[in-house]
Amino acid sequence: MTARNIRITWNPIPCGSRGGNITDYRVRLNLAGHTKRLRYVDVTTTSAQFDRLSPCTSYIITVTTLSTGGTTSFNQREKTKAVAPGKMSMLRAIPTANSTDVRITWRNPIANNCPASNFTVEYQLMNRDQCNSSLLSDRTLWLNNTQSPTTITGLYSHSTYRVYVTPFNHVGTGREKTVKGFTNPSGK
Repeated sequence: MTARNIRITWNPIPCGSRGGNITDYRVRLNLAGHTKRLRYVDVTTTSAQFDRLSPCTSYIITVTTLSTGGTTSFNQREKTKAVAPGKMSMLRAIPTANSTDVRITWRNPIANNCPASNFTVEYQLMNRDQCNSSLLSDRTLWLNNTQSPTTITGLYSHSTYRVYVTPFNHVGTGREKTVKGFTNPSGK
């Protein structure tokens, strides 16, 4: 099993308990919790594989033995493996009433079914007091292991910042997203 496929193997029903000769196996794939069949295959061997599946998704696989004496079925629940989260959307940097703060919000990644467990938020001063546009500082880590929303505090008033947000989970790191943010002038 991988993040994109599931392979299932089973033992044939022993002779004397199957009600006749096995003619075929029908293997059905459903999303867990849904009755609508996604796919099925008919096979004469005791294994089947389903490809092009979604990561971090639970499936129910039903194997039906078709024999000259009737049918017998069993179900098995499988979950595809996780992958690193995708890029989050709607990243925003919003000035607050406090002239040294910027509120950062985003929507969690939806590119795949594997959620981000946490996010890293960094910021970088780009223009202090709106008078020195050539100023560019190193990135500063604000928070690691955070969720949306968060507020970056202790910034310079009336300044421009670049904010970087990176999602991650137990498998790896997703794509970083960046947004430009501004602090309000002091006393405004």
